Amino acid sequence: MTAEPVGVPLVERALARCVDALQTCAVPQGNQCGWGTWELDQRGEPLALSAGRSALYDGNAGIAWALRTLGRDVGRAAGATEGAPGLLGGSTGVDLAAARTCSAPVGGRGFDLGGGLAGDLLALVRTGSREVAAVVDALVDGARRDGEGACWPEEEALCGLAHGVSGVVLALAEAAAAVPEVAGRALPLVAAGLRWEAAWFDPVTGGWPDLRGDGPPTYPVMWCHGAAGIAAVRLRLLQLGLALDYPAEAIAAEAHAGVLACGRELTRLAALARAGRLAAVPGGLTLCHGAGGALDVLVLAAEVFGEPAHLEAARRIASDLLATAPEDPLDWPGGVRADGCLGLFVGTAGTALLLARLLDPTIGSLSLLAF
Repeated sequence: MTAEPVGVPLVERALARCVDALQTCAVPQGNQCGWGTWELDQRGEPLALSAGRSALYDGNAGIAWALRTLGRDVGRAAGATEGAPGLLGGSTGVDLAAARTCSAPVGGRGFDLGGGLAGDLLALVRTGSREVAAVVDALVDGARRDGEGACWPEEEALCGLAHGVSGVVLALAEAAAAVPEVAGRALPLVAAGLRWEAAWFDPVTGGWPDLRGDGPPTYPVMWCHGAAGIAAVRLRLLQLGLALDYPAEAIAAEAHAGVLACGRELTRLAALARAGRLAAVPGGLTLCHGAGGALDVLVLAAEVFGEPAHLEAARRIASDLLATAPEDPLDWPGGVRADGCLGLFVGTAGTALLLARLLDPTIGSLSLLAF
């Protein structure tokens, strides 16, 4: 008789509670469905709950997509699909979650994954569109060359996936793999972006700096601005196997460094949970600001490197964290400064997908928006 993998029963029970919480919180609106999610001010402080927020990042589109992925179709997500483009907070992400090809203006846009052209490009690729040439050209034209490297500054050039160079690298690489006609323009920028970000790697901390602000840099291990997102992109590049003017051995080394950083951070968070329960873990199990990004990287590493020990470690650590969690997922810490976060990147919906992926790694990686 084969023993059940370590941590699986706790993960299964937690997943069921997360799905039940999302379904219980659903607000029917005619033939649509919404959820009470937080409207935030510019500093990220919660203002009010709204059942009409449509965003992929923290609104109805992301929650509905998560439930559909988990086999619970709740109908069309409430909220407007028109409005400003943008992957995480705008109409691009709403279209992606609904499997509709997005269309967004190329001019007057930023370049990042979160709200700029890289996010549009990734959404086009994920929905099977081949109409990517104009967006690739805009990213090529917008690159700032720095020796052999390249970055895409808006207010400042950043490392990382959500708003930094890794996000642009991911979108260009996915476009080159899906639409070979643009590879000749996209792939040199993929290599140049990797060189720029590699120059910021700190071998002492084993991570990449968060370059926002004027103070001393920190080296976070998060999906949005840190080693978790950067590692996920390197792992995806190894999967794609593109012909780059950048050594595959260097990509693998950077991926390994990111995976190690995720392992160290998860060990630290598990110790915090043992001492102060899950409430002591910043961001809880959420993807963007919590342990979710690092756990997803371990699942991806198990697949890319063919090393099941990474998946076993992710399940064990998740189980350690869940053992300290309250029964109700709405009482778990979230990715924003408010209770009862439900959204895909900051709350229960994303946590549910992460737990499901720990049980079944064939579910696509949320870190890579593998819808």
